[in-house]
Amino acid sequence: MPETPPEPDWEVTNSDEKDNGSNAATNAYQWWDNISRLDADDPIGLMALKILVRVLGIIVLIALSPFILIGLFFGLIAAL
Repeated sequence: MPETPPEPDWEVTNSDEKDNGSNAATNAYQWWDNISRLDADDPIGLMALKILVRVLGIIVLIALSPFILIGLFFGLIAAL
């Protein structure tokens, strides 16, 4: 049985990385990628579940993208 992927490291220690959150986003993506990575020794049912998890992740990202773009737009307007 494959090992459970480690939990994401949400704690950011560098103050520069704390401002933009890129380290936390990278860790979250790597955690998600480890969960949904297909391995050759996975049974068919687990492969189907991992494909479903990956498809759901893509759907969530597509659904959130307009809100992220609107937030960036308003942030840019507020900065000007």
